Amino acid sequence: IYDGSNWAGNLLTTLTGDGIPGAVTSSGNVIYLVFTTDHSVTYSGFRVRWTAVVVVEVMVVVVVLVVVQVVVVVVVVVVVVVVVVFVLVVVVVVVVVVVVVVVVVVVVVVVVVVVVVVVVVVLVVVVVI
Repeated sequence: IYDGSNWAGNLLTTLTGDGIPGAVTSSGNVIYLVFTTDHSVTYSGFRVRWTAVVVVEVMVVVVVLVVVQVVVVVVVVVVVVVVVVFVLVVVVVVVVVVVVVVVVVVVVVVVVVVVVVVVVVVLVVVVVI
């Protein structure tokens, strides 16, 4: 629990487990609660009972931010997409290289066969004449 509207304020207390803490007093009318979990339970969650003792009536506003889990999911999705795209690009490059090599080999073989046939024909013609 921090004194003020963010965790830059003074740390008032740290609570763990399910015990009931003692009184916490802020210097103003705002405290900042940070809830964390180590995910050691099947269903993580928090239960808060709030009592404010003040001279005038105060409206208690509770804002819950579930940012960490959303960020983790987004990062995992981005990493998976990047890996899949990388693998696809590598596969396409390999296929293109293989096709080019096969075409070059076929062209070389055809040229060699044509040259050999021409040489043989020329030799036969020369020998016959």
